[in-house]
Amino acid sequence: MKKFVNGIIACVMIAAVSMGTGCQKESESALGSITVKVGVSEIFEGLDLSGISVKIVNTSDNSTLEAETQADGVAVFNEISPAIYNVSASLELPAEVAVNYTGTNQAVTLNGVATNVTLLPSGNQTVELVLDGKAGGSLVIKEIYSLGATKDDYAILFKDQFIEIYNNSDEVQYVDGLYLADLGPSADGSDPDKSAPLGLSLDEYVYAAKVLQFPGNGTDYPVEPGKSIVMALNAVNYKADKPDAVTVDNSTADFDTYAIDWLQEQGRTGNPALDVDNPQVPTMKCIYLNIQNNGCFNFASYGSVALFKLDSTPTETVLDPNSLSTQIYYLKMPVSGIIDGVDNLAATDAGAYKRLPSSVDAGFFCPKGYTGDNAAITGLNYSGNSIRRKVAKVLPDGRNVLSDTNNSTNDFEVVEAPTPRCYDLN
Repeated sequence: MKKFVNGIIACVMIAAVSMGTGCQKESESALGSITVKVGVSEIFEGLDLSGISVKIVNTSDNSTLEAETQADGVAVFNEISPAIYNVSASLELPAEVAVNYTGTNQAVTLNGVATNVTLLPSGNQTVELVLDGKAGGSLVIKEIYSLGATKDDYAILFKDQFIEIYNNSDEVQYVDGLYLADLGPSADGSDPDKSAPLGLSLDEYVYAAKVLQFPGNGTDYPVEPGKSIVMALNAVNYKADKPDAVTVDNSTADFDTYAIDWLQEQGRTGNPALDVDNPQVPTMKCIYLNIQNNGCFNFASYGSVALFKLDSTPTETVLDPNSLSTQIYYLKMPVSGIIDGVDNLAATDAGAYKRLPSSVDAGFFCPKGYTGDNAAITGLNYSGNSIRRKVAKVLPDGRNVLSDTNNSTNDFEVVEAPTPRCYDLN
C-alpha cells in the first residue's frame, strides 16, 4: 500500500512538473516583438539616425523598456509581453547642430510618439515614428496645482488651485496680454466606457473650455530670468485657519480670477462659494467659460493647460461632437499662438484624449501613472499633490533652467504638495 501511495505521489509530482513546463513554454510562446522605425521631419533630413533613444511603456503596469536605434534608425524590442504600449523616441540637438536646420542658435529636442500600440500574443508590431520639434520657449508652465485636497478634515477641495509660469530664458519676459486656457475635451480618459475623445483635428486649433487673459499694456508685468508669476484661482491664505493642512497661501499670488461680475453682465450666475475676489491682487480678464451658470475658472483636475500669444481674441466656438442633452461648446484657439502647453491626462493609456498636438507636447503627463523619483506619491484627485516641471540644469549664477523638451511625459514630475516659486532665484 505504501509503495502504491508513493507511486501516486510520484505521478502527481511528474504531472505537476510537466504542467509547469507546458505553462512556461506557452507563456514564452505568447511573447511578441515591437520594431520601431525612426525617421525625422523634412526640415531635419540628413540627421544621423543611429543611437536615438526609444522607449516603450506598458500602459497596464507602467513598466518601461528602452533601446537605441541602429544605423538604419531601427530599434527592436524582442520577447516582450502582449499588452498596450506607448512608444516614444527623442533626440536632443545642441544649439551648434540645430542652427544648421532651424536657422536659430537654440537647442532643440526632437520627439515622436505613438500611443496605444496593441501587441497581441505572439504578435509582431511595427511602429513608425517621425521626429520633429522646435526650440524651447522663454516662458514655460512650471507648475499646475489642480488636483486639490481634502486631507486633515479641511475641505479646501480645489479652491486653492494655481498655475505658475516661469521665465526659462536669460532675458526679461512680459505676460501682459497673454492668454491662459484650460483645454477640452472635459473627458480625460479616466473612464473610457462613459466618455469619448473629442475627435476634432488638432492641426490648426485646440479647443478651450475656459480662457483667461493677463492684464497689462505690454510692459506692466515683467518676469525676470529665473523668476515666475503665480495665477491663483483665489488669492486667499487658506493656511490661516489650519497651518498644517495640505493647502496653499495664495494671498501672495501675482494674479487671481473673479468671474461673478462678468457672468452677471451676460445674464449668467456665478458661484460666490468658490469664487472669491482679493482687491489687492490684479484680476485676470475673463474671456470664455463654457459653464452657463454657477461656474468659475477652476482648472480640471487632470486638465491640459496652454499659454498663448495672440493678436486678437478668438470668438469662434465648436460644438463637442459627443454632446448629448447638454451641449458643450469650446472656444477655438490657434495652435500657431501657443507659447507653451502641457497635456495632463488621467490614465497612461489615454493618448486618444490628448488635447494638444504633438508639435506642442509630444507626449502627455499622467500623475496617477508617474514612475519617477516620487513614484510613491499617488497623483490622485484631492490628494494635495501637484505636478511640476523638472530642473534640467543649474547655471553658475544659481539660475535653474527647467526641462523643456516639448514632451511632458519627460519634463514633469509629481510632488507631494504644491511648491509655488520654489525655483525662483533668491
